[in-house]
Formats: sequence, C-alpha cells, structure tokens
Amino acid sequence: MNPRKRRPRPTHLNVKRSLVVSSPAGSGKTQKLAERYVALLKSGVSPERILAITFTEKAAAEMKERVLEILRERLPALHRKIQPKLSRFRISTVHAFARSVLERFAFELDLAPNLQVLDAIEAELMREEVIREGLVQLGSLDNEASLWVRHLTLTLGWSKLQRNVRYLFQHIPQSYLALDGGACDLSDQYYDAWGSLRRVWGEEFWQASGFAEICAPSNEREHLRAILSLFSRLAPRFLTQKGALRKRLPRGEPEREEFTRRGEAFLRYHEVFWRWHASVQTSGLLYVFRHLAERYERRKRAERVLDFGDLEYKLYHVLYHSPNWSNVLQSFDEQTDHILLDEFQDTNGLQWAIVSKLIEEWRSGMGAKRELGKIPTLFLVGDVRQSIYLFRGANVEVFKRAARELQTWMQAGFDEVVIRENYRSLPLIIDFVNLLFSRLMQGGDQDWQTAYEEFRPMRNPGKQGHVEILLTRVGEKLRMAEQKQAEAETVAARIKEIVGTLPVFEKDENAEEVERPCRYEDVTILLRRRTHLARYEEALRRRRVPFVVVQGTGFHASPEVVLLRQLVRFLANPAEDTALYGILRSPLCGLSESQILEISFSDEGGNLWEKLTLSSIPATKNTVEWLKSAREKVDVLGSAVLFEQILRGRGLWSYFADRQEAENIRKFLRLLEEFDSEGLCMFKIAERLERMSTRAEEPKANVNTEGMDAVRIMTIHAAKGLDSRVVFLVGMDERTRKPGALAVREEAERVVLTFTDSAYKEHPERLLWEAKQEAEQKRLFYVACTRARDALFCSGVWNGKVSGWISYLVEGLGLREVMGSLEIPDAPHAVSLQIREPVPEELAASKEPKTELPAVILERNWPQRKRRLRRVSDDLEMRYYQGKGLWHFGEIIHAVLERISSGIATPNPQSINQAVRSLVLSFDLAPSRVEEYQTRVAEHIAALRESGLLEQIVLPQANSASEVPFVIREDEETVTGRIDRVLVRPEGLHIIDYKSFPSDLENADRFDEQLRLYARAAGEIFTKKVCHSFLLFTADAKLLEVSLNE
Repeated sequence: MNPRKRRPRPTHLNVKRSLVVSSPAGSGKTQKLAERYVALLKSGVSPERILAITFTEKAAAEMKERVLEILRERLPALHRKIQPKLSRFRISTVHAFARSVLERFAFELDLAPNLQVLDAIEAELMREEVIREGLVQLGSLDNEASLWVRHLTLTLGWSKLQRNVRYLFQHIPQSYLALDGGACDLSDQYYDAWGSLRRVWGEEFWQASGFAEICAPSNEREHLRAILSLFSRLAPRFLTQKGALRKRLPRGEPEREEFTRRGEAFLRYHEVFWRWHASVQTSGLLYVFRHLAERYERRKRAERVLDFGDLEYKLYHVLYHSPNWSNVLQSFDEQTDHILLDEFQDTNGLQWAIVSKLIEEWRSGMGAKRELGKIPTLFLVGDVRQSIYLFRGANVEVFKRAARELQTWMQAGFDEVVIRENYRSLPLIIDFVNLLFSRLMQGGDQDWQTAYEEFRPMRNPGKQGHVEILLTRVGEKLRMAEQKQAEAETVAARIKEIVGTLPVFEKDENAEEVERPCRYEDVTILLRRRTHLARYEEALRRRRVPFVVVQGTGFHASPEVVLLRQLVRFLANPAEDTALYGILRSPLCGLSESQILEISFSDEGGNLWEKLTLSSIPATKNTVEWLKSAREKVDVLGSAVLFEQILRGRGLWSYFADRQEAENIRKFLRLLEEFDSEGLCMFKIAERLERMSTRAEEPKANVNTEGMDAVRIMTIHAAKGLDSRVVFLVGMDERTRKPGALAVREEAERVVLTFTDSAYKEHPERLLWEAKQEAEQKRLFYVACTRARDALFCSGVWNGKVSGWISYLVEGLGLREVMGSLEIPDAPHAVSLQIREPVPEELAASKEPKTELPAVILERNWPQRKRRLRRVSDDLEMRYYQGKGLWHFGEIIHAVLERISSGIATPNPQSINQAVRSLVLSFDLAPSRVEEYQTRVAEHIAALRESGLLEQIVLPQANSASEVPFVIREDEETVTGRIDRVLVRPEGLHIIDYKSFPSDLENADRFDEQLRLYARAAGEIFTKKVCHSFLLFTADAKLLEVSLNE
C-alpha cells in the first residue's frame, strides 16, 4: 500500500474551520476559548466582528481578562494595537446579546426604546401576583379557563395546581413554546378501550360496577373525575399496588377464569385511561397557564418592562416569525464573522435555534462573506459530562445534535476536537474518576446518555494525591436529622485532623509546584443541597473550624435579616407583638426573657408596645425612647437612611461583625434603597419583604473569601467552574428527589410537556424524564469529584442500606459489606476507606432520672418519624370546638390557666368566672354565652383539681413560667411560638403543652415536632436541658409524656 498523508489532528487554534470542542473538567476550557479568540485577533479579525457568548456575566468578565492576559504576555504588539478597541469587545451572556439586538430594532418590534428588564425578584413577585389573583378570579367566572381551574382544583388540589402553574412560569420562555404531551390525540384510543371493557364485562357486570352511571368520554372533565372516583373502589379489586393483575381470587368472585378475563380487560383499560388522563390534564394545565400568561404579558406591557425569559423568546420570535427577520439577520451578518459559545452543554433547543438561524447563510456556504473570501466560523466548547442544569431547562442532547447538524451543513469546514489532558487534579484523583465513571457513564443510543472518555493527568509534582471514602456508621433506626448530624461531626473532625498534616501543593514564583501542609482555606465542603447546611455549620463551630458559606441561600431566614424585617414590621404597625418581642430580646434592646415576661404580664396596656411604654422597669426607658424616635422618623427619612442610623446608633455593626452577617445587612439596605426609589411607604415595604421572605432560595450576600483562612461551604452547582485543593463531597447517602408531575421533553426548540399522575408511574414520558434525571445525577457526581486538585473525600452515612450516590460506589467500585466490614475491591489501590463511629453524646442526650412530677401518665409515646407541623394544636382545638359551637374555647382555657399560673387569677369559682367573662367578651362573643363558657371551663378546672394536676403543674410555684414566648431558627426557617408551661427542676426542665380536647381525639405523635421545637427553645431560654416533655389534656385531665430523645 502506498503511504497516505495523515490528516493533521484538529486543533482549537484552526481559525479557518468551525469546531465543536469537547473539553472535560480541568482541561483548561476557558483558556482554550481565550486562545481561540486571540488566534482570530492574530489572523487579522477585528474584535467587533467576534461575538463570544458565555453562561454568566462572571464568565464573560473572566474570558475578557484571560484574552488580555494572553495578549500582554505573548503578543505585546498586538495588545498595544487592540488596547484602544477594548470597548468594542462583544463578550457577553446570551441575555445581554439578545437585549442588544432587541434594543437596536425596538421601533420595528414595537418595544420601548430603552428596554427595562425586571430582575429575578421583581419578575417573580409580579408572576406570583398574576398567579394568585388570576386563579382566584378564574375560580369565580364561567369561561373555559374557569372550568379548567375548577376541574384541576378538584382533581389535583389547589396547592398542586398552583405549584404546576408556577413551574410553567418559572420555565419561560420554553413554556411559551410548549406542546401538549397529548397532542397525539388519545381520544380514539380511549373510546376503543372504554368500549372494549364494556363488551368484555357484559352489561350486567358493567351496571353493577358503576360504569353505567358515568357520563360519556366526550364530556372529558366530568368523565375523568367520575372514573377517578370509581377507581378508588375498583382498582384494588383487580390490581395490586404496583399495578399488576392480582393472582389471588377476591371474595365474591365465583370463577377464576371469569375474574382473570375481566381483570385483563380492566388492566388494558387502566393503562389507556392513565395516558388519556395525562393528555387531558396537560391540556388543562397549559390552557390555564396560557390564560394567565396573557395576563402576565398585559401587565408587563402596561408597565413597559420585560423579564429575562422575554429576551430569548422575543429574539427567537423575531428571527422566525417577524416580518423584520431578514433585516435582523442582515444586520447581524454585516457585523459578525465569528461566533464563540462557551458552556455549550448547558444550552437548550431554543438557544440553538437562535444560533442556527443567525448562521443560516454561513452554513449554506454562500453569501457575501464567501464572495469576499471570508470564512465565517462557529466555535462551540463544552463538556456533556458537566451538563447539570436540566432543572433550569438545559438540554444535554443539544450538544450532540448541534455537532451532527454542523457536520452536515459545513462538511469539510467542520471538525470535532476532543481534549483529554487534565491540568487540575493529581494522578490518583484522575485514576479514581476514570475508573468510577467509565462504569457509571457507558453511553447509549440516545443523545442524553453520556459516554465517558478517560483523560490523562498532566500534573505530577511527585505525589499521587489523596482519595478517601469516609463513611459514618449509624444505626438503621436513627432519625435522619441525627444521621446527618453524625456525618457533620465526622467531617468536621476529619478536617481538623488533616489541617497541618495533609500535603497540598501551590506554585512558587517560578511556577513550580511546591509542597506545604493543608490549611483551612484549602478545604471546600460540597453539598448536594442545602437541606442540612445548618448541621455542618454547627459541627464546624463546635470544633472551632473557621468557615464561610459561599452563595448560601436563606438570606431572609438569617438572624440579622429576620431582626431587620421585624423592625420594619414594628415600624409599619406597632401592634405587631411578635415583631416587637423579637426586637426586645435582640441586641437592639437586650432585654432579658424575664423582663419581657414581666412586661407582657402587666395589666396595663393592651398590646405589647402599650405595655412597654407604660412599664416601670428601668431597663425599658432607653428602649422606648429610641423606638419612639425611630417611629417619628418613618415619614421623614427614607427607610434605608433610617435603618443605617439605627444600625450605627445601636451599635449593631459591631455585634454582627461576621463578614457574612455584615454583607447580608448591606444587601438588606440595598433592598430598602430600591423600595425607597419606588416610593413605597413602610407598610408597603413590610408587605413586600414578607412576600419576598417566602423565597427560601434567595441567596445570601456574596462574601469575598480571598485571604480568609476558612473552609468554604457551597453547593455542587455553585462550585461549577471552580476548583479546590481539598474537596469534601458530603451527603453521599442522600436520596435523589423524585421529579415533579410535569415530564419535559424537547423536540427541536419546542418543549413537550406531559402531566403524569403519581398513581400511574409507568407513563412512558415519566419514565423517560426520570431516566434523564438519573443520568444528570451521575453528571453532578462527576462535577463534584473533578473539583478536587490534591485530595478528595467522599462522605456519607452507612446504616446498612445502599441509598443515594452510595449506589454509585457499589456499581463503580464494588463497595460491599462482608462480615460487618466494608470494602471497595475494585477501587485503585491507593484509595482508602475509613469507617467512623459517631461519638454517643453527639447523637443523643444521656438518660435522665425519673421525676416525681407526673402523677398521672397514660403511656410513654416514642416518636417513630419526624413530622413537620406548625401550630397544629391551635388548628385542632379550633376545629374541635367550632364543631360544638364553642368559638375560641381553646384560647380561653389557655388564658385562664396562664392567669392561674401567674397569680392573676385563683382557682376558686368566683375568680375563674370573672376571668372567663372578661375573655368571652374580649372575643366579641354574645354576653348570653358567658354562663355556658363559665360552666365548661369550670368542668376542666374541676377535672384537673381532682387528678392532682392542677396543683402539680398549673398553680403558681417557684422556678416556673407560663406562656413563654420564643423565636428560634430551625434550619432555614425562623419559628415563633409560646410554651404553655415550663417547670425548672434540678435535673432539668419539664415543659408542658396544654390541649383542651380529650386525650383520645388524636394520636399524640402528631405533636412530636411541636414539642421538639418547644424543647429546643426552652433549652436556649433557660440554659438548661429539657428532661421531660408532656401533653396535658384538660378535658379529661390526662398527662401524656412524649419522649424526644430516642
């Protein structure tokens, strides 16, 4: 054979060809993007003719800086030449690019010449108003949208309807282009299945089953609701919970053959029904969404604003549907010869449709550029293994589809470049990642199935690096909160161990890697989600490990912001007792709990503010003066100026000296400045802040961590594009959340949406959506592992069960338990496995001695699972007594018992009757009802006296308190409430929660979470441990102990 000339390897520096570059983690993607840009400049292309699109504004700034750095160091002459043209650099996000195009053609597109784009918070608030008000209004009308709202409310429930509509709004612009998942009309299939079932069952059984009473399928909504109701009775007769045909013959079925025949027919009908059901529900949801979206668009037009979703959608609409599309394309083509797209794995079909339209002439090989000898190029760079934004609408399939289309369009003018070098991680980390993900990512025939390609380590400073599987062994029955606390303690302890001992590397002045001991600043803790963030913060604080949370959410729930919001609420309405209570016990005032209790027990004044102004306690004088002064300035000063004065005058800046706290306060002041610019009064500001406070994902203020010797904590998503010398990936055992009811699938730039009910989990669209979600979880795991430069620790809880990403260690490394010991036989030899046992006192309090207090105990109620309930007793008491016509009885009996405990009232009939009369009239109940309420309260008091509980618990005694108010922070929430009774004993605290209904009305474990919060609050207030928690049922004088420590 004659030797043939080998084609040179494609390179990202070939500016004559369009390229798709697959650049894995640590391969220097940003550097290659900048080098491509510089190569274009070097070839004579002017910077204004190059369009570079990045994923974030930060990435755009970084790329521009990288380009200038390369020019300064390698091409100083070109750098001097380019310097005057820096303002012409077109490096921006896709939204900024879209905005620039729309602004240029604003007149032709009937847009405001100076486009105002709502920020994320403003847009969300506007959408929430549209959703809330729109759904309520539709519920009272009688049009098609209203009928759908009522139908969906009946079948889904109000909260789920809102949740799904909100999901569609959050995914604008894709939702605007949504196709009905039932667009392939299933009506004919359903009619056939309906008729077939009727024929197989026969008229007699058809009548007996209830099907004959159901309206025809042509009346979709009513028919669907009737079938759902019927299924609750019929489906269990023929099908198992998993949807399979029952093998055992139910009672009343005389013949197995007949039962099997009917059951098989029902199974076929059942499957078709759920697909038809998905089609109908999806159509309804989209109909309601489009109706509300029209309202949203009218609202934006009236205010002459756009949101970020509009930018992409309107650009797409202009390019494909506007009569001005040719003008837009011609203008773009005249200005642009080269396009560079960063992070292409995180784009979607809509964005690719925009790009492919912009290069329509380029890809045809024709046009003015070719005639002039110019070769326009498209440069796409990304890594499908790092596509982790499916929840934001990103579609990993676009990467492969774009490469195929470019190959077809441009043929010899196109190449794919695969980079395999890794400049980030040490060899052992690369070996670990290569082995693990070559097994987890094996690809497939679908574009969303990721195939792993191994990369080569380019760093070799003489050490292999460190990889460790760190598992905390816990009992299977341990509650989730305790499991996560145990893991957090293990991680904090391990960080403490490696600081000063684990070798890491940094470059010296000669760019040579030199070894040094690990510092705190080298360590990053990566969270899968922030659910258990507070556990890690607590564990790190306990071991005095400095840390900072990067891009942490929960801005509105942080203590400093909660305090400032309370101050806003008080200034807007002084009658806000809860807000004022929070202010009084805060550093702003510094009153003690006992002082606040003394003020609240005063007979003078109505609300807490009135009682405070009339108080004779010396410590309150200064507090009243500055609060009055602040109230007087509300209408004089802007809120931002007023709060800045308060912060300085009350010394709050020195109290919140932590950098995160200080930045959060500055962010809060910036919010106030925005509200002032809108002309909002204090009441409106309070209202706006309360609505914003429901956004749990609102990020805390950014803190510049440069120069801080502190551990960083962030989510994996926040760490994308970053690296760290030492990475602790925690929560490996945490289960992946199931996707919502709406399954999403892209068809080109359109999105196919299908509502799938949890009752039918085998819908093909749902199964496909879940498979895509699982594939993304593996990619997220890959991103986490590849952040590590020198050391990687994968941490989780081991309780004998394989869950979450622990299953990936089983699949990829052969993790298994043999004779009580864990091993990873398939892992690279140097990978270590550490099993830590939690320290007992970190999990549970020591056993407390028995107390003589409870004389009457029904049973010991051990909590089986954690519940999240808020004020459940109040709601239950209200419903129970409202059903008996005794409005506010629960509140009245609580108030009577509190007056007895505080000595305001005595348990004799005259004092009780006087107290009841005052309370009944204060609730605006008819005077004729006073005697009835007095009788019922007397019955409760008599029962308590006879049982001995009145004397043991309710009557005044030393070292006790009643109606103790509290404000605590629980994970990402701030919880407020009152503890009915606290008894301080030498061995610890006894807390008692009063229930005015009978003890057999409700399972006591319903109140576990409430008592747990009370116990925590009491412990913080009295600085003693709670050793016993009780429910006191006043209706039948029963005391139930609820243990919270097992």
